[in-house]
Amino acid sequence: MEEKKCFCSRDFTVEELKGIVKKLREGEEYVKGMTMYERTGIRLFSLANQEGVKYDEKLNDEECNFEKFTYELNKALNDFEINTCIRKIHFLAQCYHESSRFRATYESNPPSHISGGKFYRGRGIIQITNDFTYLKFKNHLKDNSPLESFVPKVAKEMRLACQAAGYYWKYVGAKYGNINQFADKDDITNVSKEVFGYSDKINGLESRKKYTELLKEIMDYENCRNKK
Repeated sequence: MEEKKCFCSRDFTVEELKGIVKKLREGEEYVKGMTMYERTGIRLFSLANQEGVKYDEKLNDEECNFEKFTYELNKALNDFEINTCIRKIHFLAQCYHESSRFRATYESNPPSHISGGKFYRGRGIIQITNDFTYLKFKNHLKDNSPLESFVPKVAKEMRLACQAAGYYWKYVGAKYGNINQFADKDDITNVSKEVFGYSDKINGLESRKKYTELLKEIMDYENCRNKK
């Protein structure tokens, strides 16, 4: 990441994304005396494969690599206008939290109030939920398959896991839609509310803030050509 200081209007390279994930995990303690990197390395979406963990849905093993992740992430960033350093920083921070640090694309313990029932639990790198959100996303893709067969693919296919996150970011949100408007203002709290929902207590707010600030350092935001 030393050669290309600004990430505005360009794709991540595979090596850049590896470096970002490595530094995020190095910057977080997993347990006392052990960082997330020391626990997990830079393995992607590996939580479902750990001993004692039972996930009904997970990404195909052949898709859990940085080449595929970088390609699909870049496509989602481009498709949904997440195209400046600050937008990418906020998007990645929220995705990192929502996906349990890029370790899962499936919500193992969903809340009870999901519209349509627990089948419509969180999936993707931002965990979209509710039957109506999945239906909107499916219609956006012009996918004619039955909703019940489409939904699990969001957890099982890297393309859909990334596209779902980008779609939610630009077109859904919890209240105001297009979360870019809050990312542009560097408003971590309202970005988090749009992702998690407007409630008195935002799940993981401090972690979301921490990842955002870490990414500013990792991506050298001070030298962004569009920094306000």
